[in-house]
Amino acid sequence: MNLLQGIKVIELRDEKTSLASAIFEGLGAEVTRINKGDPFLRRLLSVADLLLDATLEEKGKDEPCRINPYLTHVSITGFGLKGPKKSYLTCDLIAQAEGGALYVTGLPHKPPLKLAGKQAYRIAQLYAVVAALLGLRKRRLEGKGCFIDLSLQEAVCATLERVLVNFLREGKITKRTGHSSDENFTIMHASDGFFLVSQKWQQEVLQEWLQQEMGYKLQQKENFSEILGKWIGKTKREELFYRGQTMGFPWAPVATPYEVLSNPQLIARGFFSHSSVPYHIRSSQKSVPARPGKKKATVSQKILSGIRVLDFTRVMAGPYATRLLADFGAEVIKIQNKKTATGAEDNRSSYFQFWNRNKKSITLNMARKEAKELFLQFVAKSDIVVENFTPRVMKNWGLSYEYLTNFRPDLIMLSMTAMGQEGPFSNFTAYGPTLHALSGLTYLTSYDDKVPVGPGYAYGDVVFGLWGVIAILGALEYREKTGYGLFIDLSGLESLCLMLLPELKAASSGELKNEEDAAPYGCYPCKGEDRFCVLAIFAEDQWLRLCDLAEQESWKRDRRFADKQKRRENGALLDELLSQWTRKHEAESLVKELQGAHIPAGFVQNVRDLFYDHHLRERGFFAPFPEGGKENPFVDTYPFRIPGEEMCFRRAPALGEHNYEVFRNLLGLSAEEIKTLQEAGVIE
Repeated sequence: MNLLQGIKVIELRDEKTSLASAIFEGLGAEVTRINKGDPFLRRLLSVADLLLDATLEEKGKDEPCRINPYLTHVSITGFGLKGPKKSYLTCDLIAQAEGGALYVTGLPHKPPLKLAGKQAYRIAQLYAVVAALLGLRKRRLEGKGCFIDLSLQEAVCATLERVLVNFLREGKITKRTGHSSDENFTIMHASDGFFLVSQKWQQEVLQEWLQQEMGYKLQQKENFSEILGKWIGKTKREELFYRGQTMGFPWAPVATPYEVLSNPQLIARGFFSHSSVPYHIRSSQKSVPARPGKKKATVSQKILSGIRVLDFTRVMAGPYATRLLADFGAEVIKIQNKKTATGAEDNRSSYFQFWNRNKKSITLNMARKEAKELFLQFVAKSDIVVENFTPRVMKNWGLSYEYLTNFRPDLIMLSMTAMGQEGPFSNFTAYGPTLHALSGLTYLTSYDDKVPVGPGYAYGDVVFGLWGVIAILGALEYREKTGYGLFIDLSGLESLCLMLLPELKAASSGELKNEEDAAPYGCYPCKGEDRFCVLAIFAEDQWLRLCDLAEQESWKRDRRFADKQKRRENGALLDELLSQWTRKHEAESLVKELQGAHIPAGFVQNVRDLFYDHHLRERGFFAPFPEGGKENPFVDTYPFRIPGEEMCFRRAPALGEHNYEVFRNLLGLSAEEIKTLQEAGVIE
């Protein structure tokens, strides 16, 4: 469906903008790809709505908007266009190192490990699409375009999920944990390959089930993990997958690229025939008059002011999507109940508080008919419903999208399910690590082709959430023009597979090569405990400068290192020589020296390094949070800057904190009516 029909996008060809332009094309925009310096560029800019640009230098940033004041110009650079590191050379490896992803990925006794594929480039482009859509909406409100500065480093940092939570809320530095990206998950050997299990998930149920399978009762002194591993080692992955999912366990085979391409769920949903966006979209078929352009925004009005969102989401991906909407001005009403407000959804937990700022909380017992009736009244007064239940939940409540549009004809509804609404896996359970395993990310993120490792945090949840935001912002554009609402069926698995599509196709045909044309290219130990830097040498002049800086004239003369190909062939030897040199230096100061000599290098930062990074501080990535008090004085923001959009933050709500305000002001219930509903258990 052409959500963005009529929007004209120019991409200055670059691998840091190619995914973003493909997304806009998939959403129906008219995309023109052109090289910087093309004589037709100026003419195209004069009539364009959006420019995607990864080639910019600070001195030229104002020129496109001078040509076309109505233009939204999104710039993607390694470190943004201001700050101490703005001139640093970069690549995907450097961005992942400087952004914190490398430090937490890999085995504890080995060097940090890069996420497979160019994930820094690709996640930055998801943020770029979000920023561009916000910029286009801002243009409608204010009548002028804007320049948006986006940083690869910050895009990586923004994905760090529990790593940020642990530090900003509890002061803990998350380290590499190897095969378990989360304390609940680990990778084990099945009889026919690797398998992801959640041994702490519903552990009592799992133990009882295992006792039945093993035929005897486990003793207290026995190692449950070892017993589970023995059973899994005798069982095929397909059987484990289906039986575990039947029990509600978020288990999954660690899929190879070939297995991903033959995944029955992806095939059933036609993923490989429409693989530019991970959505199935259908219109409400109930139009209301198209909304005219809104009046010019006041100084204090935020981009999404006036948009009301009913939020049924839980844990991470959905709450991250709705948090972003709330941060940019939407009124997000989180619908909770006492039964499910536990664990990550406990309003008092650090995890909940991190992903639910700027929201309101009400409580409804949706098992009660009266609660559903109240919810329908909310729907009539809202713009968007977001939920991340399994497909059967909303249907069992009798709250299908078609039914909801009887109360709000132009309603936008986003359904975020792990596998999508239809298909053989549609009711399966998944979390970030499950999606990593099924998408091929776990298999491809490894030191070699023998043992998969996977990401060190729930990267896939942020990816999933950002695709949700893109869908909602695109749907709002569509509704503004047509008057129609939309139902968006978003698949978490497809969201992550799109971030790996080039690697999946290449690996399945045996063509997976070094993703960068660089040598040396890797991670090297430095002075101090668990300190590393990365190097990526693309050109011969960079290699010669590296030899000079290391005071190693012999490397220049060594025929084994005479050119890039030979350095790659003799990579093990060269890596050892470089490691001997880097071990003598502190990582951060060495990287400054290397970058000063125009040699691409990066400091492998842990979360504490990120927090005190002068560059990130100057760019305002970590923002003051007055409501957090002395214990939580800072929050994370986003990797882009939109002029005039000041970030303001309210703490996450207590359970049901806004019951009286919302039921009274929005539905017009009296204090006595609210009390009666509370006593009856409808409002909890």
